Amino acid sequence: MFVSENGNAGALIDVTPVPQQIHILTACDSIFPGASGYRGFIGLPCQPYVTHADGSLVTAKAPAQVGEELVAYAVGLGATSPAVATGQSAAAPAPITQPVALDFNYRLNALATEPQMPGIAPAFAGLTTGFPSLYQVNFTVPPPPVPGQFVPGCSETASPGTVASNLTVSLGGLASFDGAGICIAVPAA
Repeated sequence: MFVSENGNAGALIDVTPVPQQIHILTACDSIFPGASGYRGFIGLPCQPYVTHADGSLVTAKAPAQVGEELVAYAVGLGATSPAVATGQSAAAPAPITQPVALDFNYRLNALATEPQMPGIAPAFAGLTTGFPSLYQVNFTVPPPPVPGQFVPGCSETASPGTVASNLTVSLGGLASFDGAGICIAVPAA
């Protein structure tokens, strides 16, 4: 590829296209007007955009529940079917064409981990209706691998009969992966 300015071609640059460049969005991402870098919980520099079904953010004060379906917002998930022109919003849900998988990690301050392919498939992964280039990934919060297991660290208390726990949700595809730390309420042992 090269860039031409006023009829003069610049230097040739090698470009390697990839089918996906996954990034789960946070409050620090500049695609949101007034991005503030809100420090929501567990020492993260930016609150991830993972929401409950009603659209409210999953936070330490409003943790997700085991078995609840959540929505993570992302960019870079690649082509969809039907195809949507770059910069245009989807008129209807448009699922992605390249496979993605999820990984759930109940360790404190866990970094994103590359999910195994094929792996745990999300309930839906595709463009969000009405927003150009914004993808959503719908998934269900799994129980801890060991019943009663929890990872302390969420700064707020959970509802009676539960304990607050950290969960890192990772999303990966053929070429990239990213993750988000969220707070969940795990049934007390």
